[in-house]
Amino acid sequence: MSQQLTPSADMHPADILAALKKRGFSLTSLAEKKGKSGSYLRVALACKPHPAAFVILARALGMRPHKLRPSMFDKQDRPIRQTRSAPVSAATVRRRA
Repeated sequence: MSQQLTPSADMHPADILAALKKRGFSLTSLAEKKGKSGSYLRVALACKPHPAAFVILARALGMRPHKLRPSMFDKQDRPIRQTRSAPVSAATVRRRA
């Protein structure tokens, strides 16, 4: 049975890894083939998503990046900018108190 993805659903990292293995890739070999460190793709899947890493993964799977990670890419495969809250310094916290 094939997995249906809703437009906002990202492909699960375990599914990405399984699909890569089916195609004969490992994360390390694929990263090194693209001139990155061996842990680059593993770290991107596990904890620090990076758009360039998901472009590499999508191409290796024969997919477009926005199909792999719709939360990260628009339909033209451009990275969606994530907004971050401004860091709060200790001085700011003291002033508020």
